[in-house]
Amino acid sequence: MKYSVSFVLFALLLALAATASADSYTYKWTANNGTTQYTQIPPTDRPYTRVKISSSSSKLLKQQSSVAENKPALSEDASAGEKALAETEAVAQEEKVKIAQQRATACEQAKKNLVIMESRPRIRIPTSNGEYRVLSNEEKQTKIKETKQIILDACGG
Repeated sequence: MKYSVSFVLFALLLALAATASADSYTYKWTANNGTTQYTQIPPTDRPYTRVKISSSSSKLLKQQSSVAENKPALSEDASAGEKALAETEAVAQEEKVKIAQQRATACEQAKKNLVIMESRPRIRIPTSNGEYRVLSNEEKQTKIKETKQIILDACGG
């Protein structure tokens, strides 16, 4: 097998650590034809709303922004504002579901990896030159501790 289990574990741990603490942003703006657009890159020529979705909490924080000239964002009438808020909340809910699914997947994988690390006497990892080396007992215990922390974070306890 080209990649050892410990290499896959290490890659997963890094990916989980990156996604567990990452905040994501969505930018909401109105196109010339009047349709509401959601993008990951803000427009440069019109006002937009930056929506911050924190993966570590269920709060949705909205930050108003404007174009480079610092023009204030155009206000909408109440019903359009309510519709836009509902759309933003729907996007936020979809993002929460996606994050919950990623955490559940990471949780299950981390649990499987912990069983493997605790049951095998030696764990090999790839080196920069493509060869493998065996983790020392201290390194193995550190990886086990990191995996247990990931399980606590991803599985919720």
